[in-house]
Amino acid sequence: MPRPSWKPRPKKSGGQINIGAFATAARGIAARAIVMLGQHAYLTAAMCEVEPDPGLTQLLRGDLDVLVLNDWDNNPISLPAGVEYTTLGLDLLDVIEPCSHPAANSAEVELSELGRETWIAWPAGSMCHNWLVNTLRSCGFEPRIAHTAGEHATQLALVHHGLGVAVLPRMGHAPICHQIWRHYG
Repeated sequence: MPRPSWKPRPKKSGGQINIGAFATAARGIAARAIVMLGQHAYLTAAMCEVEPDPGLTQLLRGDLDVLVLNDWDNNPISLPAGVEYTTLGLDLLDVIEPCSHPAANSAEVELSELGRETWIAWPAGSMCHNWLVNTLRSCGFEPRIAHTAGEHATQLALVHHGLGVAVLPRMGHAPICHQIWRHYG
């Protein structure tokens, strides 16, 4: 009687991957990554939106397996020893102006040309706020920030109503209908 052949099954690896990501990456990178990871039968993924400092704490504590951070040339993040990193890419930045802005019909605008503008920014003390202030100071002026909002949609609404100008990462906002946007950097 012939003996049935037996082949060992490939080892099933899997489990859950916990991903932390700053807001823009949560929208522009992590959501797609979770869909792709979900195609593996034995793998699930969970994501939480988190700022860099608390995210690093969660990563070191083992609550996160992967952390997507934003890092700026003029406001770099210092990574703790033992944390490995790789660059995923660069996000384009857009100058957002209301349609009524005098430069709305210009082909290009330089940040240095916007020194007299009222600015809409992220909340004071946040990494993005510090980046914006440092960037505008490097253009030769102290920004006059009148409005702050952590959500890009809120910043866009403020610009739409003519309350100022903003600079937003392209991954962080939906397509713009009522504002003028230009690539920066």
